[in-house]
Amino acid sequence: MMDPVVPAVASGAMEDVLATRLAAEERAYAGAGLVLQYLLHNGLGTIFDDEILARVRGMLADCARQLAAALIGPDRASHHGEATVDALIAGLAEQPAVLEHLHALALEWRLALRLRDRAALDPALSPLIQEQIGAANPSVSTLAVNLMAAQARFCQQQRRMQLPLMELPGDVLNRAIRVMQGVAREADADAVQAERIVRTGLDEKRSRLALLRRSVAALGERAGVSLVLAHAGAALFVTALALGAGCSREAAVFATAEGHETRLLLGLIACGLEESAIAAQFLAVHPGGTVPEGLGLVAPERAAALLSGYERS
Repeated sequence: MMDPVVPAVASGAMEDVLATRLAAEERAYAGAGLVLQYLLHNGLGTIFDDEILARVRGMLADCARQLAAALIGPDRASHHGEATVDALIAGLAEQPAVLEHLHALALEWRLALRLRDRAALDPALSPLIQEQIGAANPSVSTLAVNLMAAQARFCQQQRRMQLPLMELPGDVLNRAIRVMQGVAREADADAVQAERIVRTGLDEKRSRLALLRRSVAALGERAGVSLVLAHAGAALFVTALALGAGCSREAAVFATAEGHETRLLLGLIACGLEESAIAAQFLAVHPGGTVPEGLGLVAPERAAALLSGYERS
């Protein structure tokens, strides 16, 4: 939870308040990958609770099984490929970008479940997606139907702690393939053929994350509605937050977690929301939280600059 209400002050002073808080949050964020690696290896059970760890482990194992099937064949991977799967899990767990992405997906799912429990919001079919399905423009309607289907698959996958390789962003998939190539040398497998199998049918433009980005873009001048959490749902909200604040989607998801409240406030400011809207969306994410006064004194470009400074560091 944020500190008690900060009285309205000059814009420079409010920037200093937010920058100081952000620096404290980012020190924790910077070490999150190493902490997650340690917890995964040591089986210990905020953002690292038992459910999140179990979900990250499950997705790691699922990705490893898919890579093993490409390396040594599905039958061998299922019945005699334990060593290969274990080596792939260990290798993937050493990749910060892979862990960050899986961690973000687990946190996104937790936010979606909280919205379902608090506001009866369907994780697969938010009011905004439903509204777009009924749009007069056939391309918008078709896009929304495809997004609904992708969200339904995501929900099922998260319940099963699974993640298809085709849903990984390109840079994360490339890192996973490099891990597979390293394991291939020890498994006496054909890494080139395995990569070809993994990439067969891959079309990043049809992934859930691409559909979310396209759906926000399709709103045009109405894109602001995707920053209304109770209307857009978790998936579209964090996508719009990332696009509007100029940060990675993973960083936008982490901004919704406890201990990252300043990042969320700065992200909402960077998106150009009015102070009342910032407060409303902050409280939608953190019911019972405290919003500092004077956020409207901070210009969106200054908020974006603060965030981008930490994105690069």
